Amino acid sequence: MILDPKIMLLQLRKLKHRPGLIAKVDGPLLSKGGRRAKLQTNRVSKQIHQAVEQLGWLAPPRARMAVSFRFFSHQHNPPEIYSLIKYYLDLLQGPVFKDDRQVQYIDASIWRSVPKEHNTSSSLYIYARRLSEYLQMLDLCSESDVFNKSYNTPTVFHHLHLIEKRYCNDAKRQCNLLRCNRIMPYDVPRCNNPFLIELANDFNTHHPLVFDFGSLPKRGKTECFEKLIASSLSKFIASYLHSRKIFVPVEFDVQVTKSGLKLAKDLDNIMITICREARKHLLHSRVFVNGYRIYVVNKSESSIESGVQVKLLPYGEIESYNERIKKATDSLEDVLSDRM
Repeated sequence: MILDPKIMLLQLRKLKHRPGLIAKVDGPLLSKGGRRAKLQTNRVSKQIHQAVEQLGWLAPPRARMAVSFRFFSHQHNPPEIYSLIKYYLDLLQGPVFKDDRQVQYIDASIWRSVPKEHNTSSSLYIYARRLSEYLQMLDLCSESDVFNKSYNTPTVFHHLHLIEKRYCNDAKRQCNLLRCNRIMPYDVPRCNNPFLIELANDFNTHHPLVFDFGSLPKRGKTECFEKLIASSLSKFIASYLHSRKIFVPVEFDVQVTKSGLKLAKDLDNIMITICREARKHLLHSRVFVNGYRIYVVNKSESSIESGVQVKLLPYGEIESYNERIKKATDSLEDVLSDRM
């Protein structure tokens, strides 16, 4: 249904001026169970509560939530991104949302700069909002030509100086391979276009950088799930990378069906399993997972055969996607204002 431009503009401005909770946390980045966590948790928790009080945020008791993390690290060997998210999500439960099962969309990226003498210069930005509001924003973006056409190539940062010279050519080829994979308009929690859904099903079935990792396991039964991930990644390495592991940072886009989530654990725990297996079977020991998106999809069961679909992305793609959304909303607001 095509909305009146005036209604669209009102919706867009309402969403832009009620962005949810934005919190900045300064200090060393921490992981659950890390040796610093016990000493620093009170400091982190205080900063989160201060943001909640300043913005007058009230934790929704049942609403589904979308949470974004942007880590800026000046540390030597900061924790893996999936360990960071696990730690900070636990601290958000209570002041930001009541139950971590409410979180049905997570995206995260980490910037690693030259380490500094004092780790206190590291920081984290947390952006939490109701998932319904995020989906409304995506629906409005779909009306913008900027969103549909502005596929800027993400900056690929690949630490080649850490790789032996004999592997540099492989790393460059891997960069070019990953650059071809992008977050597409149908890679969203809710897609209402039957044509796009059918196109995505056919495309992803044969795409070498899209993996079906099988049914999610019940709690405490992850061994078969881990074996399937390991097998899928090992086959990919053998078939497309000449048995060479990936020498460049990567990102993941992970879709989980609603029925699959009922059988399994929280989204952050699913990513811990996927990322750990990727560290073992896909990535060179000096390479890291730069970011990921994981979200519950509202699709028919035939669209993801068994519960979990994973797309391998280049470094910077998740942030590039978020920039597309921002540019699209700004452009759409200008277009709608001109029509008034």
